[in-house]
Amino acid sequence: MYLKYKGDRNYAHGSDIYNVMQSLAESSCEASFISTISFRAFARNQCAVVFDKPEQALIAQGKIFRDGVEEQFWLVESDTPITERYPFDEDAIAAHSTIIIEERQISLSQRGLFSPIEEVIAMTKLLNYRIEPDVSGKWVFGQLNVKGPLPKHGNLVIRMKSLLRGRFSINEIIVDDEIIGTIRFIVGSPLT
Repeated sequence: MYLKYKGDRNYAHGSDIYNVMQSLAESSCEASFISTISFRAFARNQCAVVFDKPEQALIAQGKIFRDGVEEQFWLVESDTPITERYPFDEDAIAAHSTIIIEERQISLSQRGLFSPIEEVIAMTKLLNYRIEPDVSGKWVFGQLNVKGPLPKHGNLVIRMKSLLRGRFSINEIIVDDEIIGTIRFIVGSPLT
């Protein structure tokens, strides 16, 4: 797995990890997808995917759905530093988003400028900060559970299902009025 820092972050972003994992899943079987990914720590070095539970500390763990079966995977951090960075205009997603605070939801009017996971994460982050702006740390992507690949097209809505103030939120991912999964955000401190 080869990762670069996204924007001004000093850790590997969950969307980049997810995109690399999704590409790996699709390379073995086109209908494969990452059904679950749950982050345990921030990665500042390159990561490796393993399919036998490791003894070392985890960056993330999850499941790949392929050929009708879910297969467990784990991500561990290597000693190889991340040395490259690329720009990311998160504000471009925000510019095309509409938030309805009373319904605790955000929708995206223009899709396809970024990958589906980048859209979902940026929208969820924006919604969390709008509803719960004063947190001790930052709202960060913690976990994703989906029943199929994230669609690249369709009306995308994120709706906050529950919120534990200052700690975490559970948000539904809705495409064309169908709930396709959930994304959890947690309050974390990526700078430490």
